[in-house]
Amino acid sequence: MLLTHPTPFRAESLMRRGTIIDHYGHEIAGHYINVEPDSGLSLASVLLNNFDSRGPIFDTPGATPKQILSRILERHPMGVWEIIAPLIEPLNDVRAWSIFQWLHDGAMPLVPKKALFRWIDEDVPKRAKWVARFVPKDLFSEEPDASICRQLLIRYGERKDLRTQFLDNFLSEGVVGPRSEHYIELKQRVLSSRSREVEPNRRLWLDEYIASLEREIETAKMLEEREFV
Repeated sequence: MLLTHPTPFRAESLMRRGTIIDHYGHEIAGHYINVEPDSGLSLASVLLNNFDSRGPIFDTPGATPKQILSRILERHPMGVWEIIAPLIEPLNDVRAWSIFQWLHDGAMPLVPKKALFRWIDEDVPKRAKWVARFVPKDLFSEEPDASICRQLLIRYGERKDLRTQFLDNFLSEGVVGPRSEHYIELKQRVLSSRSREVEPNRRLWLDEYIASLEREIETAKMLEEREFV
C-alpha cells in the first residue's frame, strides 16, 4: 500500500503544467524525500505513471526527476518495483520503453533481482529478451553473483532470441578511436572471460559474442583501409 503525505504538499502537483512548481519541481521533490523519506513511494508512483508524458518536469536538464526516482528506488527497492511491474505492460508501449530506458541508464542494479526474475518467469518468451535489451553491460563484473547479465544467461541463455538481443545490446556502443583496435581489445577481454567460464549457457553466448566481434574487426579494418586509400 502506498504511503500518503498528510501535509498540503501533493506529489501530483509536481506534474502540473505552467506553474513555478514545474520549473523547480526537482528541488522540491529532493527536499520532500529527504524530509519525509517514507512518503517517497507516493512521488515514485506519480513519476512512473507519467513516464509516457512529455510534461515540463521531464524536460529538466540532466533528467533530474529520473535521478530522484533512482534515489527512491535505492531506499524502497521492493516498493518501487511493485509500482513498476503493472506499468510495464504492454512491453512495447511508450511508458514501458521509457521506464526500462531509465533502468538501463543506471537504475537496473537497484531492482530486487528475485522480484525481477519472478516477473520474467511469468512470461519468459516475451520478458527475457526484453530485459536483455536493457540490461547493464556488466559482463566483466568482479562480483559474478551481482551481474544481471550473468544471471540472465544462466537462467535463459538456451534461448536464441535472448542471446541475439544480448548481442545487439553489447554491440550498440560508442567507440572512441579506431574501431578495429577497440574490438580487438574487447575480444581479448572476452576470450579471457570465456577461458574461466563454467556455465554452459554463458559459454555458448560468449562464443557467439567472440564470433560477432571477429566480424566487427574485419569490417572495421576494411573501412579504415579505405579511409587511407
